[in-house]
Amino acid sequence: MYAMYNDEPPNSKKTYSNYGHTKGVVSFDLTSGFWLVQSKPLFPPTRASGYKWSNDNTSFGQTFLCVTMPTQYLDEIGMQLMYNHPVIYDKSMPATFADKYPKMTAALENATVQGKSETTLYSRENVKFQSFAKSGKWGHDLYADLLASTFRDSMYVETWQRRKSKMCSNCTGTFKVFNVKKVMFSNPRVDFEETKDHAKWAITTNPAWVCVGDINREESQMKRGGGAVCFQNKQVWSSFNDSISDWQDCSDHDRCVPP
Repeated sequence: MYAMYNDEPPNSKKTYSNYGHTKGVVSFDLTSGFWLVQSKPLFPPTRASGYKWSNDNTSFGQTFLCVTMPTQYLDEIGMQLMYNHPVIYDKSMPATFADKYPKMTAALENATVQGKSETTLYSRENVKFQSFAKSGKWGHDLYADLLASTFRDSMYVETWQRRKSKMCSNCTGTFKVFNVKKVMFSNPRVDFEETKDHAKWAITTNPAWVCVGDINREESQMKRGGGAVCFQNKQVWSSFNDSISDWQDCSDHDRCVPP
């Protein structure tokens, strides 16, 4: 089975603002498969079109997290997708899967669930992942109201911040959420601001939670579904943490006025 979902599907000019702001691919055989969580609009092409990666894909920063896992988790993923309410633009669900995995089948048939959800998944190599999902009707920020409160730690969050409804850093609660404003990489030397970064990632301020998702910190996206997949890895956490060269801390909060 497979399913491709993207709120900006390839070869489409239609706006799906009534669906989740969520992007990814699910593909499994009877034993194992993968879940790709990503941020790139118009990607991937449909199976019939064949794979391609065009030059315009280098215009903005993006994130991709691909987890290989046993097929036994297919229904857990399906439940998360029902919270997210994705635009599924290419799919195949053979009867052998449909009968055994009713939640994934329901997700592919556009069924939805309201609220928020957290579930534990294990990769084929037994690495633990935490999947978080929210529906649009839940009406809250994924990062401040679900991730930070679950991990009980403040977080740095990098998301797309060019829209008029972008959110300021959240400095009101016990656990803060700081917007990353600029990232820098040393080898090769590359740096870019959030206006050039379409990625969606978050890390705790203390080691070592790392999250890769598909939804932005924007007022408008509190009303849309989306999620993130998180894991603990000190090396990956350090790579993200070391890349942060500027962020909006709480001393800047009073001066933060979304355009």
